[in-house]
Amino acid sequence: MAITQNEARPELRKATQFGHLALEMHQKATDHLQSVKNSLTPAEKAVLKTLTHQLKGEVST
Repeated sequence: MAITQNEARPELRKATQFGHLALEMHQKATDHLQSVKNSLTPAEKAVLKTLTHQLKGEVST
């Protein structure tokens, strides 16, 4: 059975609201991560960079 346009609108509205919420949460997480990165010391940044490369397989252990 096909869904009518009127039946689809509330679901579309919910999906749009969910998408906006997800985008907002992603932006907040990105901002927080940048804030944390900015507060690291040079030594901590070096360790983070090394660990990131290791996790990506760019440095053999």
